[in-house]
Amino acid sequence: MTRSFFTVLLLLLPACGVVAPVEEPGRVAHTVFFWLKPDAPAGTANEMVAYYRSEVAHAPGVVSVTAGVPRPSERDVVDDSFTVGTTVVFASSDAELAWQTEPIHDRMKERFFAHVERVAVYDTLVTRGR
Repeated sequence: MTRSFFTVLLLLLPACGVVAPVEEPGRVAHTVFFWLKPDAPAGTANEMVAYYRSEVAHAPGVVSVTAGVPRPSERDVVDDSFTVGTTVVFASSDAELAWQTEPIHDRMKERFFAHVERVAVYDTLVTRGR
């Protein structure tokens, strides 16, 4: 009996030192939809997309950038009323917060916001995966 008790104790002892791993802070997918004013100059949408790809992609803390125009859809559940859609994935919540005062962000607002009628922003915590 004593031997069985010590055997069980020895088997359980390593489990006492196991600590759950601390989860890394996740990345942030910062998705923004822009609706341009009807009188925005022709080409403004394409210029915005190009700005995201050439400038925003190089901002500190940016992991990836996608930008484009809506794909027309006949599905009721799909909102294709916006003019430009972007998703910037930041390395962390801190990186996304720093983006708010980043000069690249300020220049983007100065250059394009006079032509913007509406903006919708969605921030999502994402896991590090494929």
